[in-house]
This record gives sequence, C-alpha cells and structure tokens, in this order.
Amino acid sequence: MKNKPEEWDWLGFLLSWHEKEYERRYTLEGLVATPIGLLTGAFALMYLFSTQYDYKHSSSFSIGCFLIPLLGSLSYALYSAFHIYRSYAVVKNQVYRGVPDAKALRQHMSNLVSYYKENDPKEDATRKFKEYFIELLSDQLTTNVLNNDERTRDIQNAKPPLRNSLLALLLVLPAFFYNQVNKPDTVYLVTLTSPNSSPMPKETPSSPQKVTPVAPAPPRERQIKGEPKPKPNTKRK
Repeated sequence: MKNKPEEWDWLGFLLSWHEKEYERRYTLEGLVATPIGLLTGAFALMYLFSTQYDYKHSSSFSIGCFLIPLLGSLSYALYSAFHIYRSYAVVKNQVYRGVPDAKALRQHMSNLVSYYKENDPKEDATRKFKEYFIELLSDQLTTNVLNNDERTRDIQNAKPPLRNSLLALLLVLPAFFYNQVNKPDTVYLVTLTSPNSSPMPKETPSSPQKVTPVAPAPPRERQIKGEPKPKPNTKRK
C-alpha cells in the first residue's frame, strides 16, 4: 500500500539532500585544486621558455616553430583559468545558503506558539513551524543545487583547454632544447683583485750619484822569520 502524500517525510528527505549538497560543495572545491596546480606549473614553464630562449642567434623559422605552440598553449591556459576561476569563486548572483542556527530556529518556533495561542488556538503551531522549515529548506536546497551544478559544469569545461595547453607545451620542448644546444657560449671578462690591495706609488728613475774612486791600499811587506828587517838605503854625503 502506497503512503499518502501528506505522510511523506519531506523534512527528513530535504535535510538529507541538503547535507549531501554541502558535501558536494566541498568536494568540488577539492577538485579545483588539481587544475590550479597544473595551470601554475604551465605558466611557470611558459615564463621560463620565453625568457631563456635565444632570439638573437635564431632564424625566423626556428622562432616561429617556438612561438606558435607557445602562444597556443598560453591561449588554452587562459581559457581554462577563466572557467576555473568561475568554478572557484562562484561568479553568479546566487550564493550558498545554509540552515539558520539552532537558537534562531528555536526562537522562531516559540514566537509561532505564542502567536497561534493568542490569535488562533485551534491551529497547531508545531505543524506550522514544520511547514515553514520545509519551505525554507526547499529554497536553500534549490540555490545550492544550482551552484554545485554550475561549478561542476565549469570544471568540466576547464579540462579540455588545460589538456590542450599541456600538449602544446610538449611541442615547444624540441624547439627550445635545439635552441639551447646551439646557443653560443657566453664569454665573461674576469678581473682578479686582492681585497687588501692598495695602489703602489710609481717609481721614478733617480739621477745617478757621483762615485768618488778610492785609491788601492799598498801591499803589505813580506816578513821572513829569523832574519832582520831590511834597513832603508841612506845617501852618503
């Protein structure tokens, strides 16, 4: 026997669905981290290739083989980044909506009980609160489902251009490596200086000094032991 429509537990059904959509929200935020990391690496490689390529000593054909896939990779990466940004930042008018805190719900229920007790005692305040809560969950759930669906669509749209960007970078590698292998060596002029060196004064040639000749000393007389010294000769008068 089928349950009657009024016996359907809408409150429990909506609460369970509401919780699943919140879990899907955080799952999508985790999925966005992978393409963000791949895009960061792709942009870093593009910067490295474009700054280290030797344009001066390359032919026009080689530069074309290098720049065409590089610009294609950049275009695909920017298109993928646009969709990832939309998915991460939820660029739309709707925002995620959550259930009010327990204190606010409890206060609203107390206000309903007081209102119907004074104005319409026949009405069941608890049933009225349940109807209000079911309507609140339905509105919030509709907004959250739309947000998650949009984010899922953006992530799916970001995957093909990201894949194409990485494939285009692979086409850049042969031209870049060929350029690096054939790049002429850089000549550096190195000057070695001592940190404690100081400029030495230049030496100036001095004028030659006049040298006075010294007379040679007379030879010493030879002496023979046992014999008297010879007397000097004297002239006779």
